[in-house]
Amino acid sequence: MVNLSFYKEQYQSLDADTRIIVDVLSVYLYPLERYTFIDAVNRVREMPQDRIIDILELLKEKGLGSYNLAGNYSLIPELGFLLFPDNIRQPQYLRLLDHAKPYSFYSTSARLQELQQLLTAFFTGEKSLLLPPVRKISFELQEYFPYLCYLLYYSEYKDLLRLFDTDSIIKIYTAAVRQHLLAMAPLDALHAFGLQTAAFIRVEASALAHAEVALQEGYIKEDIQGTDALYAGAVIQLYEGLPDKALVLFEQGIKQQRLQDKKNSIPVSPLFAFLYAYTLTVLPEEKTYTVINKILTAYDKKLFQDITPAISLLQFHNGRKERAEHMLQILLETTSRQQDKHLLSYLSLVCLQAFYPKSKLLKTYAPFIKEVLYKGIHHHYRLLTYELLYLFREQAYLGTEKTFRDLAVFLGKQPIFSRMQAVPEWERLLNTLILSDVNKPLKEKTPALTRLVYLIDLSRSEIVPVIQTHQGDAGWSRGRPTDLKKLKEGQLENMTDHDMRIAGTILKESYHTYGTESYIFGERVWQEITGHPYLFLLEDPTVPVEVIKAQPELIVNGTGKGYIFSTNISDYTREIVLIKETPTRVRVIRLTQQQRSVFQTLKQIGTVPAEGKEKLLQALRNIGAHITVHSNLDDTATLNIKQRAADARIRVQLQPTGDALKASFFVKPFAVDPPYCKPGEGARHLIGVTNGERCQAIRDLEAEKSNLAKLMILIQESVAQEVVDDTIFFDDPLDCLQLLEVIYRHPELAVAEWPEGQKLKVRGVAHQTQLRVTIRKVDGKWFTCNGELKIDEDTVLSLKELLDAVKLNPTRFITLRNGEFLSLTTKLHRQLNELASIALAEHEQIHIRPLAAHMLDELLEGAGEVDTDEHWKALRARQASAEDIHPEVPATLQTQLRPYQEEGFRWMVRLAGWGAGACLADDMGLGKTIQAITMLLYRASEGPALVVCPASVLPNWANELYRFAPSLQVKQITNGSRSAVLKTAGPFDIVLITYGILQSEDKLLAGVHWNTIVLDEAHTIKNYQTKTSRAAMALQAGFKLILTGTPVQNHLTEIWNLFNFINPGLLGNLQHFNKQFATPVVYNAESSVTKHLRKLIGPFMLRRTKTAVLDELPEKTEIVKMVSLSPDEAAFYEAMRRNAVENIKKYSQEKNSKQHLNTLTEIGKLRMAACNARMIDPEIDIHSSKLTVFLEIVKELIDNNHRALVFSQYVRHLELVRQALDELCISYCYLDGSTPIPTREKVVQQFQSGEGSLFLISLKAGGTGLNLTAADYVIHLDPWWNPAVEEQASDRAYRIGQTRPVTIYRLVAKHTIEEKIIALHHSKRDLADRLLEGSDISGKLSTEELLSLIAKG
Repeated sequence: MVNLSFYKEQYQSLDADTRIIVDVLSVYLYPLERYTFIDAVNRVREMPQDRIIDILELLKEKGLGSYNLAGNYSLIPELGFLLFPDNIRQPQYLRLLDHAKPYSFYSTSARLQELQQLLTAFFTGEKSLLLPPVRKISFELQEYFPYLCYLLYYSEYKDLLRLFDTDSIIKIYTAAVRQHLLAMAPLDALHAFGLQTAAFIRVEASALAHAEVALQEGYIKEDIQGTDALYAGAVIQLYEGLPDKALVLFEQGIKQQRLQDKKNSIPVSPLFAFLYAYTLTVLPEEKTYTVINKILTAYDKKLFQDITPAISLLQFHNGRKERAEHMLQILLETTSRQQDKHLLSYLSLVCLQAFYPKSKLLKTYAPFIKEVLYKGIHHHYRLLTYELLYLFREQAYLGTEKTFRDLAVFLGKQPIFSRMQAVPEWERLLNTLILSDVNKPLKEKTPALTRLVYLIDLSRSEIVPVIQTHQGDAGWSRGRPTDLKKLKEGQLENMTDHDMRIAGTILKESYHTYGTESYIFGERVWQEITGHPYLFLLEDPTVPVEVIKAQPELIVNGTGKGYIFSTNISDYTREIVLIKETPTRVRVIRLTQQQRSVFQTLKQIGTVPAEGKEKLLQALRNIGAHITVHSNLDDTATLNIKQRAADARIRVQLQPTGDALKASFFVKPFAVDPPYCKPGEGARHLIGVTNGERCQAIRDLEAEKSNLAKLMILIQESVAQEVVDDTIFFDDPLDCLQLLEVIYRHPELAVAEWPEGQKLKVRGVAHQTQLRVTIRKVDGKWFTCNGELKIDEDTVLSLKELLDAVKLNPTRFITLRNGEFLSLTTKLHRQLNELASIALAEHEQIHIRPLAAHMLDELLEGAGEVDTDEHWKALRARQASAEDIHPEVPATLQTQLRPYQEEGFRWMVRLAGWGAGACLADDMGLGKTIQAITMLLYRASEGPALVVCPASVLPNWANELYRFAPSLQVKQITNGSRSAVLKTAGPFDIVLITYGILQSEDKLLAGVHWNTIVLDEAHTIKNYQTKTSRAAMALQAGFKLILTGTPVQNHLTEIWNLFNFINPGLLGNLQHFNKQFATPVVYNAESSVTKHLRKLIGPFMLRRTKTAVLDELPEKTEIVKMVSLSPDEAAFYEAMRRNAVENIKKYSQEKNSKQHLNTLTEIGKLRMAACNARMIDPEIDIHSSKLTVFLEIVKELIDNNHRALVFSQYVRHLELVRQALDELCISYCYLDGSTPIPTREKVVQQFQSGEGSLFLISLKAGGTGLNLTAADYVIHLDPWWNPAVEEQASDRAYRIGQTRPVTIYRLVAKHTIEEKIIALHHSKRDLADRLLEGSDISGKLSTEELLSLIAKG
């Protein structure tokens, strides 16, 4: 049941260092402490500590090794048990055990250490002495699982197994079956495994029957026998609609299980645990409440992965939705990346879809759902697949309705989840209250979620920032105080821009006498903290606090004795005034010196007598320039201040509060400027300043009340949330969209306002039919695109204004000249965005390149009026007619193309038909070369062709041209015949050159007008600044074709240069491309511009992956093997690292052109030190841990008849490897950049024909173009910056023609820069695919970023 050849190939693909490390780990089997392991490696071969550590990390990344909770490292058992028999017999490895520490009985790996000692004795000692320890293990089999299972998988252990009795072997087999069910291994393979085991122990196959296997296959029959038959019987009763009987059988099975396992009170099988939990939820609460809560209590602190879906199901049932979802989130984050745990993923997805179908996890893991569903279908896990598809019935059965119907016929039963009666959450929670006397509520473990909040003491005007921790259903903790210094310096986690502004108000207080310092908030903090979503009461951190900006206001009222003044503030002496409106709401007012003076003067006046009315009015006129005045005086018209009717529309203020959103309702009489008033309440006259001039607004209080009432009716009809105290709380901010829709539809009633004073007033909705477009050809190579969008008679926007607007605003709303907003339909907004991404604006004109014409198709099709000239029509007609070309594959092609290769050939012909170049970016190994040769044959009669390729693959090109296209004349340029060959080249001639010749003979080659040019491994010209790139750009051809499996490796400028070669101008100049595409993607990986770029280049780029077009390719496994450096290596590396840091800091101060180059030089030294100290200084007597691990891997690969490609970027590294291989008499082939082209061809042929166990290749010389399917392992000795380069090298073996699984090892020295480089791979690995799929991250490393790679920690 273990893919033996796969792991052998994985091992053989490792370099020497990595193999040594793997071999050492395999001898121990159990997890080793870091320094114990480093010491062990160095006893075999000296290796830098960081190199060892990096290799360990590489193994971990490849899935061949792992760290346990204690930080100790071990191989995965599949590989460890595979290698152990051979390695333990080798003296250099056996001697290591002499230095092994005696294990502690209490060690978590004690049982594995015992087993390792037994295995050591079996392979190296007297076998007759083994019976006592075998008997001991037989009595405690459960303690040695799952490790004992691996003895069944490898033939070397068969003789040892024979020392166990038959019952013990059957128990080991049963544990192995459970292990493979957990991995959702193919069930037919499990049957074969059973037959093999039965034959080995000479029993009937029925004796090894496992009920869960039969159930998973969908055999729901009463006569299911074998292990867990009681549980299987319970499931059958569930499908019969008898949950009571199912519960009885489950309880009998648990009772039987507890005879062997006292720890667990539910089935330990993930499937049966899950269905047992389901059974408890469908039975009456009175019957199961106690059992459910006992289970939840029992596993609250001892939860393990296998039962997590079952426990989560019970948590959902008990109304603990957040807790259950959090548990499944943690589980899915792990199991979705571990193929040996996919059953747990399957059960988790069933649980979520059944009990919480709105969970965001289902959206997050939507691609994974399809992946694991595919596995379930093809590995015949019919039972769970049937249930899962039923739960997704409203999502069209995830596109597999036929499969569901077939399963329904096969099983002959209704899905058990179809019988689940959904109990409303309110009823379920009430049940828990009713039954709470039976069992107390459970305490939940706190999810590790934190946030920065501010606790406010309104009575003392104090602010205390704290970090709160989420405690599940109990909510957030009171919080722990933070260090104001760290807050000021921005060192706290999760700080937002708003937090940064608040931190900017912190002041430092120094006490010179004592040499101490402290930090306090300055008074300005109250202004900055307004509107923050996480403000709470100090005395009760669960109560939100609102801090709102306000303006000083003066209220004038008449009395029988005259006129009196009041104001919304009481303290006129401070610049910042806090007004506590309610126990949880405070307004912040900033007073100017003039405003403070006015209030102090009015306070002294007290009351103005009636006869002073005229003078009062004059004073109010002046006061209104500084302070808003509310007055009920009827004759304010005599003030000679401009009067206006107050705005009676309702202002809906939308304010984030915590994780929620709050909507409040006010009126804003001056429309643009404060104050805000309660609708229908307060004074009728307001005197203030608006738009820079004094003005008085006359409020219509009745109109305000009417507008509010009308708005409330509309809200009640459309918005689910209730209005409480003139406020709506939206737990999910997205829920406010319904409210916004109401406001947009009724602008006469309401206006929405967001924080920071943003005004949002929608003028209307613009449709595509309102657009008029005109297209004309100019300058012989451009088209101008002009147009306008007519909103109404007074408002017409030009097409350029529209494009400028959508560039500035990512939403569908664009700002009009008067500050209002225009809503574009989603379709129109998307089309304008696409046009903006490809348009070049010059002198108010919008220029479109002819090759980008397809980007306008959808826009023009829906526009209300389109006017194009004859040039545009001719272009589109020519492009359309090219689509109708269906060329036949040339009869002279001496091979049969695969269907997808024929499709690629016809695609190239069509592009050539309308004058465009092509980028064939098929996955490496899919036959790009043969597709290009077919195209060369098709166009051969029209003139000569030029093929440019790396020197390493030139022999391959020549051979394939001779083999598949013998009618073509292949001409290779030699030193003396270059000019003559080029002058005589004609139809059916193929001139085949290297990139080196392209550079050296650039003028000669540029003088020929080629019919066809093919650049193989075209990423060679990705850098536009190189001489090779400039030479390529000078070439002339009727059709240009580039071949590359990695069109983008590091950053988007690479795709620009490639397309600048095949279709000049399509992506604009580099400045335009960076501004339009590259820079936006750097700052926002989810930017829609990547989709636009994909659509723009889509017609000219064809990319198919192996998984999409090839069913016959074997499996590929990638393993990062981390290598721990020896103490000497680690000390050497650390000294090098510190020296590098100092040098780089010194370079950064010099600020010259060599700064970055010098930094890279220091980085390069460190990378070499991580591989082998002798690469730095040949005289250093420090053994390489990586080389040791590599040789261990090589030995195992050779012993198991595997062959490997070994790549390194350093020729010096390969030389050291060669020395080690020569000492061990291991045969190998070798190729680097200095290998002559004829020799390269010969070496490749030798390896392909079976010579040499290894092929040592420098990454740059042989990482592309070669076909080396004779190897089934690939070992990368050192990581390159870009994983795409490594993947391309790996695919020398993993390509068409490969029939065996391919294993790829990356050896990475732990705790070195190599570990950081591997981390960088996560942001670059899928760069090309991200471009094709709609997201991208790119950018070069700065000196500071390079320095961070070698920083400590």
